[in-house]
Amino acid sequence: MAITLNELAKQLGLSNATVSMALRNSPRIAADTRERVRKLAGELNYVPNNFGRGLQSRRSRLLGYMLGTVTRSFLNELLETVGFASMYDGYGLLTGWVPDTPEAFRSQLHLMLEKNVDALIFTLTGELVYPHIPLLRAHRKPFIFCSCYCPPEYDSVVGDHYLGGRMALEHLAEAGHRAVLVSECRSLEERLRGYSDAAREREVTLHCYRSSGEIPAMLDAMPEVTAIAAFSDAEALEIRHLLQDSGRSVPGDVSLIGYDGAWFTQEREFSLTTVAQPVQEIGRSTYRRLTEILAGDSAPRQILLAPSLRPGASVAPPKTGK
Repeated sequence: MAITLNELAKQLGLSNATVSMALRNSPRIAADTRERVRKLAGELNYVPNNFGRGLQSRRSRLLGYMLGTVTRSFLNELLETVGFASMYDGYGLLTGWVPDTPEAFRSQLHLMLEKNVDALIFTLTGELVYPHIPLLRAHRKPFIFCSCYCPPEYDSVVGDHYLGGRMALEHLAEAGHRAVLVSECRSLEERLRGYSDAAREREVTLHCYRSSGEIPAMLDAMPEVTAIAAFSDAEALEIRHLLQDSGRSVPGDVSLIGYDGAWFTQEREFSLTTVAQPVQEIGRSTYRRLTEILAGDSAPRQILLAPSLRPGASVAPPKTGK
């Protein structure tokens, strides 16, 4: 049978309140008493039951993180960073997987509310979240967008995709490329605006592709294109295989730059030039800002973090004559 706080207090000859504060490492309890309480609790495998405390404080010490996927992207590292930050601060992290449908979002959100999470993190398109914001406010649940742009009335932490787009185009222009194929990336209009502004300033012609599968045919029709800026590092690898299958080499025939800064980009067999998002900084800043909101700082803030360029072997000057 599991030992209770009351039984633990009786064995120690202390009050329930003293034992509870000692287990929370409260400085109001003498250090030797804290050590004695924790020692016996460990010997008896005592596990606190926070249900009653949660009812009193209206806090569950749980955070909800809702996102669509962590595969084929940097989101696995982002989720891990938020998870560790939460864990070290005494929070649990519940993850809700949300395919891109309103029904799935609604179902997962209701589960989060049933678990009485203290706050929510969204790495999802705003169109899924916005219709449910009145519900979140009715339940007094703070929330923040992580790695997603949103209107200024909401909190967010995001990598600067405008700057990232500029970095990619400027790097290609400096290598001598004058016609570049870029992802249309309608979900990230800021990045496309960065591409466009840098291309205009550097006198580079932009062409947009919608899916990687159409790239070989587009290159056949536009031989002046000598470089490609992919939507992500994972997509850049797909593009590289498509180029190789069509008889083109990287960077001999076509230069290629990715986006995100995934771990594999610096491996010898890939050596992909990429615009690296500050993933861990995004995760830590998201958690830090959420704790500020929970502490009462309700004025919305939008935190924009700069990416960095990581050169690899996938970008080179275009062949002479192109």
